Amino acid sequence: MGANRSTAPVAFINLPYARRYEKVYLAFIVGVSGYGLVPTAAVRDPSSRYQLDRIFELIRPRIHDISPESVLGCLMNALARQKHQPTFANLRAIYTVVEKMAQRIKRDYSNDLFDTRPFADLAYVASEAAQLHIPSLVR
Repeated sequence: MGANRSTAPVAFINLPYARRYEKVYLAFIVGVSGYGLVPTAAVRDPSSRYQLDRIFELIRPRIHDISPESVLGCLMNALARQKHQPTFANLRAIYTVVEKMAQRIKRDYSNDLFDTRPFADLAYVASEAAQLHIPSLVR
């Protein structure tokens, strides 16, 4: 049906795995999926959390303001040369679907979106929603 996930380019998501970054995390999953990339992350590595916090704080003033809209806008600029060019409205629609899934995950089986299973579920839903909202992703 859509792009083959096994041959699609991979985008590594690296940010602090803390509750205050959940919406940014969802936005990164949505944004890379919207460009036909497969999101991947080194989820739940508590030993590196503090280092990631420091790196994120150093980079954050230069990238976005920790809002989903800002992250999506920055990804649109960073990925402007990609084949697939979703609109901001496309990415926002995908974000809405993924955010609902995040709420369902928290209600049904995990309060921590940064674990392996929640990440896999969020990435899958983002990929499916991206194919629904971005016509160039459907073959």
